[in-house]
Amino acid sequence: MPVPQWYWKVSAWTVADGEAEWLLFSDVEQELIEQAYVGGEKQVELDHYIIDFEKLIQMRKSDETKQRNIKRIFIDHKPLILRQERFFITQKLSSDKSSFGDAWRFDDSEFIQLWAQQFTHQHYYKTGKTHKQLDDVLTVEIIIDLAADGILAEGEELAQKYAAESLAQELKNVIGQDLNGIYECCLRLYTRTGFLCQLINRTLREDDLSKLNTLGPYCYLLYKSTVERQSKHTLPVSSILYRGALLDYEQIESYRSSVGRLRSWLGFSSTTKN
Repeated sequence: MPVPQWYWKVSAWTVADGEAEWLLFSDVEQELIEQAYVGGEKQVELDHYIIDFEKLIQMRKSDETKQRNIKRIFIDHKPLILRQERFFITQKLSSDKSSFGDAWRFDDSEFIQLWAQQFTHQHYYKTGKTHKQLDDVLTVEIIIDLAADGILAEGEELAQKYAAESLAQELKNVIGQDLNGIYECCLRLYTRTGFLCQLINRTLREDDLSKLNTLGPYCYLLYKSTVERQSKHTLPVSSILYRGALLDYEQIESYRSSVGRLRSWLGFSSTTKN
């Protein structure tokens, strides 16, 4: 079934082939624009632009004389795009040995471990539940509220208010569903083009504990989502996954010296099977 896609015009006509260059809006922007268009709105406000459906232009908020053409076309399937911000970010290797106990390992992410410990200690005094009981639906719904509030706070700081509101609302909409529905939503939000994926991985790679309260809840849910998905979609041991990276000499040597040793990446890493 054909799906609508929104594009914005990058520049004037190119010299090479006489055709204009058009780029897709981000996934979150696509949803905001399409929802407003289908709803009969004349305009929709994004974080940095106003979309005018009557003139088919986007105007910069800070200077409405700065305008670009937009267009809506139907395609048979979503276009395949190489998402460099997702597949080509250089991942730093963690140390060989996890510094966490068995109960709090979280695949070597100190950031997620610290948030889970902090939340459990606070939650225990209110409910008497331990970390082994964090996965019941009622507790997860509390974490969803915290995660949504954290996304809103980070979006405000990055001037991504409207995108953050859309993500937070979609997350809150799964309250009342079972854990499968909740975890699927967490994975879906992470795979969207936009600020969230890049922010999450930068925070985890750098162990930026200043964002523990805002991003810790969502990172915990995302981690649990990947574990749940792995338990249902186990790849054969011989499976080969691919990921690109731009490495300097020091980083290459770090990988070479790690052959035969158990190392890990601190962020969530996207890969492909081909």
